[in-house]
Amino acid sequence: MKILRLSNSNDVLSTTNRPEALREGLEEFLGEPVEIVVKPLWPTEGVADVVEKWVAKEQPDLVWVGLVNYWYEYMSVPKRMERILGRFGKRASDLGFKAADAQWLSNNFAFRAMRRALQQTIGGDPHFTPEQVVERMEAIARRVLRNEGVVLAMWGPNAHTKYSLGKRAEKRGEARRQYVRRNMERLAQSLHFEYYAYAEPGWKVHGTPEFAKDHFHYSTNWGEMAAARELEVMKLAILNQRPDLVKGAAASR
Repeated sequence: MKILRLSNSNDVLSTTNRPEALREGLEEFLGEPVEIVVKPLWPTEGVADVVEKWVAKEQPDLVWVGLVNYWYEYMSVPKRMERILGRFGKRASDLGFKAADAQWLSNNFAFRAMRRALQQTIGGDPHFTPEQVVERMEAIARRVLRNEGVVLAMWGPNAHTKYSLGKRAEKRGEARRQYVRRNMERLAQSLHFEYYAYAEPGWKVHGTPEFAKDHFHYSTNWGEMAAARELEVMKLAILNQRPDLVKGAAASR
């Protein structure tokens, strides 16, 4: 079985062992080898076109789409500079994004402290609105489901990390998450695919996650726990959409 996993930098940077833990769990469930191809998901305007090309190239049996609250809750200082200062802000924001992506710098305590201080003083803008997230996830779902026999599962946003600074921002962030959750639930019911997101934010349900050295991405221990939760949703998606993929597992339940 082949899985196309549309995920985030926690999997791409391998700070967690989540894909490997999922592979082992699925092989035990299915009784056959499993290959997981990980691609980074960033919900820009043309993301559905990109996903369609990935599906055509990889020919997966299952497509997993992970939604995260970072997209609409994290307040990016470079994004605000870009909006306020225009062309000059774009240059500064590009430098800011490159700095954040540098692993050695993001592991530095002084850099992290400066980033937080800037968020509290200058403020920031989210990368996307909740409306954009829903619109682009729907476009992805419809493209994937054009492929007969491909299982689709979507997960989140579950908000394991609280990006908001202050109670007012926390309330605003949760309202945005609930908007995405409600609309994704309606979409999943309409198009008949598996979707799950927590009723309460993950930081309330499971507490503060364990982080890697950069204090931004998750640790290996957290990856194993996350994989166990996601695995159950994957199993449901397979049993509900393609029970023929399960060799004996469905009959034994």
